[in-house]
Amino acid sequence: MNPYEFLTRQAGVGDVRDLVQQLGAWHDSMVLHQRTVRQLGPEEACDESCAHAVGRDLWAQAKKRLGPVAESLTFLRRSVERTNQES
Repeated sequence: MNPYEFLTRQAGVGDVRDLVQQLGAWHDSMVLHQRTVRQLGPEEACDESCAHAVGRDLWAQAKKRLGPVAESLTFLRRSVERTNQES
């Protein structure tokens, strides 16, 4: 089940099925990545291609394509905010 499927039913956002698929895949990757970070620490688990980096790109896409609806993507938004604070 893709937790972002609700976005396809939001009024005014257009066809976002591709974004919904990307978000679903990222979500699964991020959950696994967070477990790895807890075990190894961010210095060992994170690099420029980790789920945090992908999340930053998806957040930018979501804000552009979804407008204010993007604010409802709390897991994505918070993961990006935390990453930005740690940088």
